[in-house]
Amino acid sequence: MTNRQEGAQGAERLDSDFTGKGGGDGEPPNEREGGEPSGEQFGPSSVTGGMRPLSVSGGTKLRDECLLVENEHGQVTPLASPNVEASDGTVKARPWYRVVRQHTDWYKGYLSSHIEYESPEGETVRGPLKNSYQPEYGDKYYAKLMDLKRGIERRWGDMTIVMLTLSASTLDRQDRPRPPADHMTDIREGWETARKQLYHAVDGREWCYARVWEPTSTEGEGPEGYGHMHIAVFVRDPEDTVTAGDFTPFMRSYVSNTPPAGWDAHRPVVGGSDGAVSVTHELEEANAATYVSEYIGQYGEHLHERPAHERAFLATAWATETNRVEFDSTTAQDLIRGEKFRRETGLRPEDRGQSESDSEDCESDTDGEQDMGGDGEGWTLDRLCDVSNGRPEYYTPENSTVDTSTVDGTVSSRPRDLGPPPGG
Repeated sequence: MTNRQEGAQGAERLDSDFTGKGGGDGEPPNEREGGEPSGEQFGPSSVTGGMRPLSVSGGTKLRDECLLVENEHGQVTPLASPNVEASDGTVKARPWYRVVRQHTDWYKGYLSSHIEYESPEGETVRGPLKNSYQPEYGDKYYAKLMDLKRGIERRWGDMTIVMLTLSASTLDRQDRPRPPADHMTDIREGWETARKQLYHAVDGREWCYARVWEPTSTEGEGPEGYGHMHIAVFVRDPEDTVTAGDFTPFMRSYVSNTPPAGWDAHRPVVGGSDGAVSVTHELEEANAATYVSEYIGQYGEHLHERPAHERAFLATAWATETNRVEFDSTTAQDLIRGEKFRRETGLRPEDRGQSESDSEDCESDTDGEQDMGGDGEGWTLDRLCDVSNGRPEYYTPENSTVDTSTVDGTVSSRPRDLGPPPGG
């Protein structure tokens, strides 16, 4: 699949609502009129803040399909159009609802696309082109989680689960919904800074983690469709000595480096079962994977069949190339690979030896296009085809990479600053 698949679009002056102040949506006319091939069209009012630009922060990297270029005359053209470059003007993000539509179009293109490989014997094998937003990826993540659970129980015999939740205010200083990509970036950068404190919190113990993004829903207090992060920390803890207080430095680091986060929303409460730090010692073995998978929130429907808040969240993750699920690259990945080996061969993981797959960097599950570089030793990519008409129509993509560009920032939306932790 290629980014630059749209035809040249008409251009018009950018309306004021592109910065969230009312008016039009800043899209060329034929962009506004375009709808989804089937089902209910995702519109500006499908989620709170649907008219807001995906980002207004300078330097935010987004897929080119999610960006517009405004020239010196105020005319706006999609960046993904042919012969349009970021240097042609000011790069601005599309409104959120338009990004959802772009994501849906991208997704539906996969439903009719197949990929053909040639085997070492010269045989052609064809299968559906896949991406990580399809329903079967929920099964993939759950299988990994079950392998992790079995590996932990086999190696440790007992565990404590600590669930850490990272969030940030979804409203700006004018009480308007924030651009969702900027909100997601704040949380992601706060996690990356605080992660080193996680190692200190469990220092001297055997442990691993699974990290997952989840959307806010209409049942919450703020706007729906924004992301927040859960980190499930599995700790070998036979004496049940792990407490929420052990993770205070982690949360202090996160809040100190994430102004819209706020200490009240992230303060660990020792003995509490809810809140930003939840410690669970008593957990039935059969329910361990289910407990965590509920946070992972993988759903069985196709993208365009999901609730509006999920579609809005997933479009933001797609536009920012954010990995929604990640297992740590050392202990968790080793346990997962070991249990998979045991299931597939009946042998013990320690009997397998070192293999090429063991040395691969597979810290995260990439949320994007399928790798089209081959399918095992001796297999080569042949070609891609569209099967929407019942017979293959072959085509060659321009490239198999994702084109991204950075937003030229504005000051139209400033995040709330809820301050550092006490004593910070």
